[in-house]
Amino acid sequence: MEVVPTIDEMRLAASDLEDSLRQWEGSGYRDDRALQAAVVCHMKLAPVFKLLYGNVPLLVTNYPPYIIMRREREHLAQVVGALDGGLITQEHLDERFGDEGNEASSPTARQTNSVLPDVNRATLDRLLDLGSESEVLDYKSTFDPTDRRGVVEIAKDIGAMMRRGGHLVIGADSTGQIVERGGIDPQHRQQFDEANLRAKVGRYLGTDFEMHTALHDVNGVLVGVIHVVPNRRGFLAFSADGTYPDPRDPNRMQTSFREGDIYVRRGTASVRANQEEITRIIEEAATRLDSSE
Repeated sequence: MEVVPTIDEMRLAASDLEDSLRQWEGSGYRDDRALQAAVVCHMKLAPVFKLLYGNVPLLVTNYPPYIIMRREREHLAQVVGALDGGLITQEHLDERFGDEGNEASSPTARQTNSVLPDVNRATLDRLLDLGSESEVLDYKSTFDPTDRRGVVEIAKDIGAMMRRGGHLVIGADSTGQIVERGGIDPQHRQQFDEANLRAKVGRYLGTDFEMHTALHDVNGVLVGVIHVVPNRRGFLAFSADGTYPDPRDPNRMQTSFREGDIYVRRGTASVRANQEEITRIIEEAATRLDSSE
């Protein structure tokens, strides 16, 4: 049995990894000791990577250094988001690594092997157990992927999560309780497929984004999970106006966002970024992408 890691150890490893990456980048990628330190910190985060992805992504590859840096910062952003947002807690670490030998043979593990770890049933259960929304988690009672208004609002939330990443759970109320007659209509199962949903929201977000989807039956309710991967730039400006017919007057159009708008998560809401938030996003992006300029 492995020694169970602690949340504090994971936070420290994430902080040390950021420091090592900054030092490696600052040396023009010539500081081998900084790279070696980054590899050590990366491997210390293996427990979190396993919970997020199901495996440990490689840090050192044959890609150019700035590509390696960009990919590792994306991984790090997901780790920090999961730790800060409560997606991964000490309880999850204890459960996963305190009795790892029994997990692979459990019915739940066998059931979720065919689904990406970031949207599998175990992840859904953890998201529901949190019981409250946050910057990286949004609950929705229902979603109709054939309805223009629904697609626009989902696109707004996905766009707002580009900075830190996050999850949307469809079929739960604001406390994480499953909503009877909520979730995804079984007739719309195919429309919620990752490729189909990506095409729908891509009308407003373009193509430079990554998301994963899955559906799970929870007590007879088809619950949808969407995982938004942090964008390498830290934001994604909308590529088209988010408009839909006013439910009270179909002859009028409602506008959720405009082309060129940048949205962020502010607490539990998806809102247009203000000047201070845009400044922070630009500073974060400059740090990540300086080596590619």
